[in-house]
Amino acid sequence: MAKYHQKTIEEVIKELGSSSNEGLSGAKAKERIERYGLNELTEKNRRSAWKILLSQLKSVMIIILIAASVITAFIGEVRDTIVILAIVV
Repeated sequence: MAKYHQKTIEEVIKELGSSSNEGLSGAKAKERIERYGLNELTEKNRRSAWKILLSQLKSVMIIILIAASVITAFIGEVRDTIVILAIVV
């Protein structure tokens, strides 16, 4: 793969067969689309928010913090409960 960041602008333009003023011609652009395909990113399978949440709950530290927040809520320490839950989130 060419290291364009190490080359001068003129070298890159020449290597790519382009023009700094006009870019690629329509014919050249069409040829490259046919050869290389459209410049599109492929979408990867994304995990749902629920799966991410459940995977986070597998952490022992998160379980301990949630238990601590339940205990502090039970004894009436609202501020501590909020702080602990903020840490979890």
